[in-house]
Amino acid sequence: MENTTNTTAPIAADFKGHGAIFNVKKAVDNGPAMDGHIKPEGAGEDVKGVRIAAFAKTGKESGRPFYSLAIGEKGARVYGALFPNGKKEKDGQPDYTGSIDLADGVKLYVSGWKKTGEKAGDYISLAVEPARAAAPEADSGEQQAAA
Repeated sequence: MENTTNTTAPIAADFKGHGAIFNVKKAVDNGPAMDGHIKPEGAGEDVKGVRIAAFAKTGKESGRPFYSLAIGEKGARVYGALFPNGKKEKDGQPDYTGSIDLADGVKLYVSGWKKTGEKAGDYISLAVEPARAAAPEADSGEQQAAA
């Protein structure tokens, strides 16, 4: 099987996929609180995906907890953040929302749902998708009227 590892970025701007992060079994100072993988939509069971590590942090100004994300391996890593969803109103909505920053200001959206597995214990199920482009201001009224 050919190695198709991307050494410039672990995921592309059009990445859409899913994964999970789990509590680490043995915490290390300055190490991640959670660790897991995300893989592209439609990938087979044999595809492990890209490593994602979540570091528990507290906002300097807000004092609110969040996860700082590191996606990929050394030399090919991108970063992001995952925050508690303060706008959650229904059970189906994500418990966490955030983004992953790619090159040239491109972002991917990340959504996370708290789950509990029989073997895994508490974890966060993740969905990653490209950020939707902002509508031009001239079109925003038409889009609001159509909604």
